[in-house]
Amino acid sequence: MIMQLIVNLQRFAILLTLLLSSHLAFAFISQTIEITQQQLQTQLTHLGPLRHQESFITVSVTEPKALLTEGSDKLGFSGVVETVLFGNMKANANVELRGNVIYRSEQGAFFMSDIEVISLISEQIPPQQLPNVKRIVASMMNQLLDKQPVYVLNEAKTEEKLAKAILKEVNIKNGKLLLTLSAF
Repeated sequence: MIMQLIVNLQRFAILLTLLLSSHLAFAFISQTIEITQQQLQTQLTHLGPLRHQESFITVSVTEPKALLTEGSDKLGFSGVVETVLFGNMKANANVELRGNVIYRSEQGAFFMSDIEVISLISEQIPPQQLPNVKRIVASMMNQLLDKQPVYVLNEAKTEEKLAKAILKEVNIKNGKLLLTLSAF
């Protein structure tokens, strides 16, 4: 009788463990974490000026502002771009950039690729030079933001630590970066 009770308790414990495990696994199948535009903005602000230099030209972007555009799967930001040619010829412009979001799990960080200059407005750059400046800014920002993350998951936050391990998909919706997790 006692032996039968022990066996039944063991079976119950196993069944309970399986139920809890399957319930937790099911919860992870469709788990979504939201990263707001403000959270992105906070990390962008802490990056400081984004600066890239090649031989005779330096491009810096200051005052970056995160942009999560509804209906777009691209991450964007605007800011003030300063170009310096040959160390002394300077020009400032307001710029809006947009690119694909790339996640690198080993770093738990998001980067940008295929960056396009959506707009570049400057009173200091002659209109006929704007296409060249746009091309240069896009090229240099692609090189820079391939190495410099725009958002790093915070391992102190349980959800973001979990995302680092089982992130399946990244989308932009309703002005938020949505991280879909999947344990399978």
